[in-house]
Amino acid sequence: MVLEARALWTTGRRMRHVCVGLILTCGLIAAAPPPRLVAQRANVTKGCVERFDATTDYFPDKAAVEDATTFSVEYRRSYKVVRLKEAYPGGPPEQYVLVQCGTPVPTLTGALAGAQVVSIPITSLFAFSTTHLPLLVDLDRVDVLTGVAQRDAVTSPEVQARLKAGQVVEFAKVGLVIDVERVVSARPSLLMVGGTANATLAVIRHAGVPVVANSEWIEPTALGRAEWLKYMALFLNEERKAQTVYGAMKHRYLALSARATARPEAERPLVMAGKSARGQFSVAGGRSYVAALIKDAGGDTRGPTTHPLGMHRSISRRRSGGQPSPTSGSTAGAGPIWGRCSRTNPGMPSSRRIGRVRCGSMNVESRYPGATTTGLGA
Repeated sequence: MVLEARALWTTGRRMRHVCVGLILTCGLIAAAPPPRLVAQRANVTKGCVERFDATTDYFPDKAAVEDATTFSVEYRRSYKVVRLKEAYPGGPPEQYVLVQCGTPVPTLTGALAGAQVVSIPITSLFAFSTTHLPLLVDLDRVDVLTGVAQRDAVTSPEVQARLKAGQVVEFAKVGLVIDVERVVSARPSLLMVGGTANATLAVIRHAGVPVVANSEWIEPTALGRAEWLKYMALFLNEERKAQTVYGAMKHRYLALSARATARPEAERPLVMAGKSARGQFSVAGGRSYVAALIKDAGGDTRGPTTHPLGMHRSISRRRSGGQPSPTSGSTAGAGPIWGRCSRTNPGMPSSRRIGRVRCGSMNVESRYPGATTTGLGA
């Protein structure tokens, strides 16, 4: 009887120790901190991640968009979400998911369902517009360029050197019509174009080649357009370099603009920028980046500031009989001006008489007082 009582007492004592141990252990587990986010020292600009770690931030170098208004970026641990307000004037918004090479592709649901997925950093790029090339030059990453639309339009010495070495091919040689077979067979990491509402591009994307838009030309300011350097950097993981290059560029721009605009308005030169062809002179819209650039440089455009982006005005002197005719010389002091309002966006009226009238849905002026244009009809 005594032995049984001692045995029970000893067993109970041991059980109490076990329970206390379990409580302490559970308390330690409950109080344990969440997994610590590990950050790399820098973005991976070449190659892939060799061993994926879900707690690692693979993009310690991030881009901060300051002046561009048509694109944005959101960072996750192993991928980025890039959003375009519109890929072309009046077009729908687009979004791309840029996944770090060597990490799993995330499950895309909700707003991201069906988004274009791009593996980064890209190793080869087909660039449709020559305006994409300086971005690569500024980032010192011309090495990824493997295709251009037309080689004759290239002016960058760095790109011309790659063309001569046979490292870059043409893929839209005739009439800027994309050679689908050449693009698909080359299988670049990315095809960058000016807009994506195109059946040809849909075929290329369906074949497995990622297609993204570069809408820098929609930006209303020069700085906003220049900041698309960061957009290109997103596909190369070169955010650190892009931040540095753009920061220095912006500092110089603002310093020069402050000096140029310090002069009184009465002393500022009157500027009308555009081009002439077959008797018509095309003038940049008053809300375009060209007009903003002239203003920041201390010039006066006196242009129709109500013009939407992408619109230009063509003007020519009017014959006494009332019809437009190719001319040359000055329009200063000339009679009523005829012209045409046009826009890349489908649906905009192709032609309207410009006197003191409305162009599309926008008010425009028929004259630039004091301005002189030459070379009409060239």
